[in-house]
This record gives sequence, C-alpha cells and structure tokens, in this order.
Amino acid sequence: MDVPHIFSNRQFRGVAIAAALFTLILVVMNLFVIGGGEFLGTFNTIADAPLAAAITLFLGFIWSKVDAEKRHRTLWAGLAIGFGMWAVAEAITLFYTLAGGEAPYPSAADFFWVLGYIPLGIGLMARVRAIHIQPTRMQIQLIRGTFLFITLLAVIFVFVPIVQDFDPERIVEFFLNLLYPLGDLFLTLIVLRLFFTYEKGNYGAGWRFLAVGFLLMTISDLLYTYATWYGVYYAEPQGDAFSRFGIDVPYTLSYVLIFLSLYALRILLSQSYPVELGIEPKRVPTYGHVILSTKNDNTVIYNSPNFRRLFEVESVKGKPVAEV
Repeated sequence: MDVPHIFSNRQFRGVAIAAALFTLILVVMNLFVIGGGEFLGTFNTIADAPLAAAITLFLGFIWSKVDAEKRHRTLWAGLAIGFGMWAVAEAITLFYTLAGGEAPYPSAADFFWVLGYIPLGIGLMARVRAIHIQPTRMQIQLIRGTFLFITLLAVIFVFVPIVQDFDPERIVEFFLNLLYPLGDLFLTLIVLRLFFTYEKGNYGAGWRFLAVGFLLMTISDLLYTYATWYGVYYAEPQGDAFSRFGIDVPYTLSYVLIFLSLYALRILLSQSYPVELGIEPKRVPTYGHVILSTKNDNTVIYNSPNFRRLFEVESVKGKPVAEV
C-alpha cells in the first residue's frame, strides 16, 4: 500500500501521533466512565472549542496562501468563515459548560451554527466545481447508496418523530431540529463526492480526512437532534453509552480529523516539490497552445481538444506525463 508523502513529514507525524493519543484517552475515559457522567459531559465538550478555533486559524492561513483565482478563494474563504462561526458557537457552549451548567437549547450558539452551514456549503461546492475528475460509475453508485442510507436514517429517526410530536410551545426548537439535519445532509452529499474523488496522493489524504470528519459530525448531529428532542441525551447520571459513543466521541473525533486534514494541507501548501518528468522535448508550432491537467501523481486527467491536431493522438488521459 502506498503511503502519502505527508506521513513522512516529521512535523505532521508528530501532530498525528498526538491526535491518536488524544483519541485513545477520549475513548478509554468514555468506555470506563472515568470521573463519572457529569465530568465526562464536561470533558467531552471542553476540547471542541479549541479545536474549532485551531481549524479556523489554519483555514485563514491557507486562504492567505492560495492564488487569486476566484474558485480557490471561494473554497477557503467559505470554509474559514463557516468554521469561524462554528468556533464562536463552540466558545459559547464552552462558556456555559465551564460556568457549571449546560447550554440552553435554543441559544445564541445555534444562531452561529445554523449560519455556518451557508459559507461552508458555498466553499465546498466551489471545490466540487473546480474538479476535472469525474467519479466512476461504481463511485457514483457508492455515493448514492451511502447518501440514501444516511437520508433514510434521518427521515426515520429524526424528521418523522419530530413532525409527529410537533409542539407549538417548542416552535423554535422544532425548526432548528429540521434545519440541522437538512444542513448536515447537504454537506454530506458534497463531502461524499470529494471523498471518492481524492483517492491517492498527498492532497488526497488531506481531503479524505476532511470528508470522514464531516461524515462523523453528520452522524453525531443527527443522533444529537433525536436525543435532545426526546430528552435522552445524558438522561442517566453516569452518562449513557448512546450519549457518549453515539454523539460526544464521534463529534470530537470529527474535529480532530478535520484539524489533521487542514494541518496536512497547510504543510503541503507551504512546500514545493520539484517535478522530475524526464521527457523528450516535442516541437510545437509557435501558434499552438496545449492544455494538460494532471493529478498529484502526474497522471493526465484532461487534454485540450487541439492535442490530436498537433500530436496526432486522440487522448492521453490516464497516462503519466513522462509518456506523453
């Protein structure tokens, strides 16, 4: 199995090991209910705000490093603004937690969480539109199947129960419980497309971490919506396994994976690697311009229509640049 070059980077490897140790501590503490349910409720929440803030800082750095091309600026600007809003929401939740209570629902944090979906969706859609690679038929089926499965779970366990138990006195909570899963499903569809697009290479590793992180967050959010509506979130003093491993742990791990993905992309954007092609020069008319788009491993994924006229070759898609 080919290991992406980013894992050979000492700086990234150190952060990845630290993230793995944090994940191990998080799982062990929740598995054995160390400190009791009330302590775990605080412990599981306290890391989310710093992680969201760190993610926002990394996104701001990447945004400042990308070129002025509109689609790239839209991607990183959307992610930076969206996660910035979520970082504010996490900070508000952390304030209530450290004050010895639980954040009310709805609260000011929900305003920032809901608004955050908009720039995040715009940014991720810009990334999808900028990709030249089209998913294979098998990948399309996997994307559809996974999305339909998650949507079915949302309909059965979130939308239908909430609509059936509609309470006019909880109207704001009712609409929030509909907006959150709708926003999650929208982002899920986009990240599934990105997950199956980036399969190999350094940038592929970063984007797949990001996609898995969003998927974990979606699952956690859907279960949290269900649990809060029925009042079963941390209903037991010791904290039930459903609340811990169905909601809290996946939610924190989603931030860890997204943080790792952006840390990797930050390193990659700060470095430049020489490309050794080893190809013979070919004579091209002075008026000729040929466009080739390649993946990170220098495999051609697109050639301009005039390639055939200049080189008498229909297409070089799928070939290494060195063989073109």
